[in-house]
Amino acid sequence: MVEIDWYGGLSKSFGGVDASIGFIFFYSYPGASGSLNYDFIEGNLALGYQINDIFSVGFGYNASLDNFGDSGAAHYFSGSLSYAVPTAGVGLILDASVGRQLIEDNAAFGTPDYWDWRIGASLALTPNISISAFYTDTDISTADCGSENCDARGQVSLTASF
Repeated sequence: MVEIDWYGGLSKSFGGVDASIGFIFFYSYPGASGSLNYDFIEGNLALGYQINDIFSVGFGYNASLDNFGDSGAAHYFSGSLSYAVPTAGVGLILDASVGRQLIEDNAAFGTPDYWDWRIGASLALTPNISISAFYTDTDISTADCGSENCDARGQVSLTASF
């Protein structure tokens, strides 16, 4: 199945606090049966604060009033901590985050409410290119998930910005 996301947002800094508001105007699943009601809209708010040269924190909230698959309202709360390793000439950042997903109709969604977490590192290879490696997991059992899709896993990504 293909997922296409249409999104936009605004960001602004206020006295050291970075704030953003965004909307995923539409999650679209072309070819999926309309009766499955997979398409939905989601909004998000995020705040970030640089504590000093090496530590920063972030907090986020995402909400959908009519979530995926007729599962009702959904709320996701998250927090993060980043540590920029103070080594001259090396852009290494260690990250950790935790989140809580709450779904109105868990049976329709397919899983119970859950916690997720992630820990990892990012390395700037150039000012525009970075590589990241993360370990992520949830507290959803394989039985509650219905598959191994909710199990712990590693992730590696290469990111380029223009």
